[in-house]
Amino acid sequence: MDESTNHFTEDEIIHLYSRFKSFDDANDGRIGIRDIFKVRPELNDNPLMDRVQSIFEKDGDGKMSFTEFIQGLSNVSHDKASKAKFLFDVYDLVKNGFLSNSDLFHVVKMMAGDTLSSYQLQQLVDRTMRDCDKKGDGKLSGDSKCFSH
Repeated sequence: MDESTNHFTEDEIIHLYSRFKSFDDANDGRIGIRDIFKVRPELNDNPLMDRVQSIFEKDGDGKMSFTEFIQGLSNVSHDKASKAKFLFDVYDLVKNGFLSNSDLFHVVKMMAGDTLSSYQLQQLVDRTMRDCDKKGDGKLSGDSKCFSH
């Protein structure tokens, strides 16, 4: 793997490949996000894990190659801006480059489950929109101050 496509050293890539292979039960060079749950079972309860996989794997087949895995990890772990973009992409369910009030409500509802009422969720979303919508257009973009911190 060319180091220009990622931000890991050769030793880190070797270690990550070993971890990747440990998830590859089918031994076909591809893993699903659910394969990782064998090591981190607490992730099973995270409703956004399918979104994480869809960001990592680019061809839409539900599995990640090692290249997709390493590039995804590199994007998430490189710098603050990369992490912010990744976080925004997780929330951008419709992949249109912005979050509306409704989009944000849906994601927060997925994460909160039944712990908050719809009214409480809407208050949280409205406050977030008010605090983060620096353009005042009712949409949050990836460059919103809420994603850049």
